[in-house]
Amino acid sequence: MMYGNSTDGYTIAYIFRLPDPCARGYRRTYALIALGGRDSWRVTAAFGLVERHFEEIARRTVLAAERTLRLATELSPQIKLPTEHKDAPADRENSKASTNKGAKDALGASVAGEKISLRNITPVSSFLSARKVDPDGVPRAATTKDATRARGLVEITADDRFFVKLHSDFAGLLKLLLLSSSQHKHHSPYNTCNSYGPGCRGRA
Repeated sequence: MMYGNSTDGYTIAYIFRLPDPCARGYRRTYALIALGGRDSWRVTAAFGLVERHFEEIARRTVLAAERTLRLATELSPQIKLPTEHKDAPADRENSKASTNKGAKDALGASVAGEKISLRNITPVSSFLSARKVDPDGVPRAATTKDATRARGLVEITADDRFFVKLHSDFAGLLKLLLLSSSQHKHHSPYNTCNSYGPGCRGRA
């Protein structure tokens, strides 16, 4: 996809997901990004070329991650393979209903004869899940192995030279963009030169 404006500049992004049993939902989301400058004509002209190369990079990365996960599953059967989540509206409604029902049930729960009220419990955000105590000072039961462990692309793909290859792919893409730009230079109504900067960003 392409987004931006003539003031802040335009960006071409290609989003893809990799299987990762250590990530929430067993998937980790990444994006290949190219900064195209403020010239919308040049960025639009380069969009097709950038998208094709990003799609190929993402395809190879996904295949490497899936191959690594299959090998890890064969060695450690307890590792679960990620499944596709369609996240249909009905599924979201069922999830909400289940959550609301659980909350209502918790209001009437009792421990050692004492009634528990959710109104007296301090909400704890997910980013605090790895802490040993919550904001009220109460020790948390979560163990270290239960905390989400971030993994890098080198570990996910089991390729120590992943970023070397990625840099080579980006350098090749820049070369093609420069050649394409020089070929269309005389046909463009613009004389300014934009620098394209491909990169990779990821999040769990």
